[in-house]
Amino acid sequence: MLKHKEPPGRSPEGEIPGGRRDASMSRETHTARRTCVGCRSVRPHHELVRLVLAPDGEVVVDLGRRLPGRGAHVCPKSLCIEQAVRRNALERAFRRNVSAVQADDIVGSVCQRLEEKLSGLIGLGQRARQVISGSTALEEGLRRNEVHLLLLATDISADQRDRWISRYRPTARPWFAHFTKETMGALLGKGLRSAAGITNPNLARAVSRVASMIQGLEEERKGVRMHGNDAHL
Repeated sequence: MLKHKEPPGRSPEGEIPGGRRDASMSRETHTARRTCVGCRSVRPHHELVRLVLAPDGEVVVDLGRRLPGRGAHVCPKSLCIEQAVRRNALERAFRRNVSAVQADDIVGSVCQRLEEKLSGLIGLGQRARQVISGSTALEEGLRRNEVHLLLLATDISADQRDRWISRYRPTARPWFAHFTKETMGALLGKGLRSAAGITNPNLARAVSRVASMIQGLEEERKGVRMHGNDAHL
């Protein structure tokens, strides 16, 4: 079980309803850089995943970077996590022994937390009226160039997918497919949904960032490539 709780009314990325951002987090996002303990590359901290060691010795995923204690940052890649475990880099970062930790367990926890985060961001956007769905509303949003990220269900026909992409492609903005029609509808509090659009640019960037992390891990773990505009996700 992952031990993580976000403050109410605020998403893990610092988004709050209405599209505003927490000023302190915005400044930190632009300036803070961290080193991946696996590959040793230095990257903006929002591109990395923070791990902390709980009092019971469990390695905990801290996507919100709010849990107390010493943290270790890793790229959201299986290889980096495996290297961090194999080289005992987590123990050095935590300055404590880490017993019986398995790279696969950490990768699984990272995937779970990213899935939860993605669902939470989309749900937050729906409550803030920053997500549109339904054929008529979405077509109107595309016509007005209001959609900053197009979400497509994974179980729609190729013809449906191509039809939505052809209407969206001139914007050169990202799109991706990850949820089934049933899951996407449930996230939006609706019935089955084949497609939806995020109209808030800040939320679209946050969702794209998480989707990119999930895409990379899925490619590594399963060899399954998410559909998407790779230039933007």
